[in-house]
Amino acid sequence: MKSGIYTITSPSGNQYVGSTSNFIKRWKSHKRLLKKGKHPNCLLQNAWNKHGEENMVFAKIRLCELNVLLFHEQRFLDKLKPAYNILKIAGSPLGFKHTDETKKKNRQASLGNKHALGKNIGNKNAFGYKHTPEWCEAQSKKLQGLKRTPEICRAISIRMKGNKNALGRIFKHTPEFCIAQSKRKQGLFWINNGTATKMIKGKIPKGWIKGRGKI
Repeated sequence: MKSGIYTITSPSGNQYVGSTSNFIKRWKSHKRLLKKGKHPNCLLQNAWNKHGEENMVFAKIRLCELNVLLFHEQRFLDKLKPAYNILKIAGSPLGFKHTDETKKKNRQASLGNKHALGKNIGNKNAFGYKHTPEWCEAQSKKLQGLKRTPEICRAISIRMKGNKNALGRIFKHTPEFCIAQSKRKQGLFWINNGTATKMIKGKIPKGWIKGRGKI
């Protein structure tokens, strides 16, 4: 059986109690983090740094099925009262508090992370940030008379080609449509939107309005 409860014991007799579904993988995971000095359990990390890898003993203390792991882990936590366990309730983060040292390390790690939570505090480009009136006025003056370079204009033109909804695209109506719309506004005859659309697409002969004769 690969799953069960284990302890990590230092020469001082202090212990860490944990549960796992695979003893070998779990011990390798502990050692990898401890060797790098990045183990989330600062008490266990300090013991490892003090006593060295060769003096830290990993031991299986109970084999059990996965569905009862937490039950037996809690039993050993209550019985052994291990000094290196920060969390006293199996499978729960209740009561956990970061040390000042850990907080400092986390802060240093997040300084170079542009996606870190809270990174936008004081950021003038952050959503919801309100600029001062002085800044807005300065930006307004800065943008007045600003002209795009020929290269930028050419790039925008290429990007907008074929886009019938592009801003600035000019659609020219046919002369017949313009005359019909003009007479429609004057009340000389009625033209519905469907007929106007067909006119635009050239589906009605030039000079004629369906059902109304020649313009």
